Amino acid sequence: MNYSIKSIPTHYKGRLYRSRLEARWAAFFDLAEWKTEYEPIDLSGWSPDFLIDEAMPILAEVKPHQSYFQDENFYFDFVDEGVCQAILLLTNEIYPYQGIFARREHELFSIGKIIMKTIANERLISPAVAGVFWGNAYRLGLCIESDNWQDLITGQQGECFIIDNGEVPFIWQEAANRTMFLKPQPES
Repeated sequence: MNYSIKSIPTHYKGRLYRSRLEARWAAFFDLAEWKTEYEPIDLSGWSPDFLIDEAMPILAEVKPHQSYFQDENFYFDFVDEGVCQAILLLTNEIYPYQGIFARREHELFSIGKIIMKTIANERLISPAVAGVFWGNAYRLGLCIESDNWQDLITGQQGECFIIDNGEVPFIWQEAANRTMFLKPQPES
């Protein structure tokens, strides 16, 4: 797909990212203390932007807007083939979450969409809900909408109790602060 948005190659922590948005997500992952690898592998027809290497390895793709993502079946093929267990689709925004885990006293945020298979081997597209999960000693986690709740970052399973207390929007803004004013790099 051709983008009408020109990317700005950006250095962050000694690494050159193809776009400022990718650098911002790298900063977000750092602030969340998630182990990641940038451009980890080349697959047939796709080179994921990140590997989140936590309890469940997750391949992540970053696009400037949701409309730039390929057909979701494209990503399901990689999950079906066993290349990865989950794929996280990320854009230039985080969204207030309004799904089944939403609680009035704690606003939650979705950082994107997760594509994966359920335990019953069914295809699932779910909001990627970020927050601090009950019992995680205040470590930012990630889950999907499912009756079989699991934090994909720590691997913790059990009752879903997610809080945010403004953590996710703070991290997202701080990631922008760390990357938006970096001097653009000349194209080689």
